[in-house]
Amino acid sequence: MALETTIDFARHLIDVSAQEKKIKAVSLQILDNTVVKARFSLNHRFIDVFYNNQTGTTAYALIENEKRIFGADSTGAWHLHPKEKPDSHKKCKPVSFAEFLKQALRV
Repeated sequence: MALETTIDFARHLIDVSAQEKKIKAVSLQILDNTVVKARFSLNHRFIDVFYNNQTGTTAYALIENEKRIFGADSTGAWHLHPKEKPDSHKKCKPVSFAEFLKQALRV
């Protein structure tokens, strides 16, 4: 499977977030044309996104009071950090930012 370029991934984040009115601010960085780091501010929460196209690692985390309360990432294999127990792992299929955002806004 071909990995997305950092630019493609960043573009996907911007396109998806532009459709969501609950997102109040966006911070996005592309580092060494390899890594994308982004933060999407909600009212009292935010979503952090990390992507590395060399390793194929993608991670999403919904943060409240400096703690992950929900997440999904591909470290090892794709898994969720469910809202009921965010330190645990529950295997899942690959998750796009659009899918994660939709789930995170329901938490």
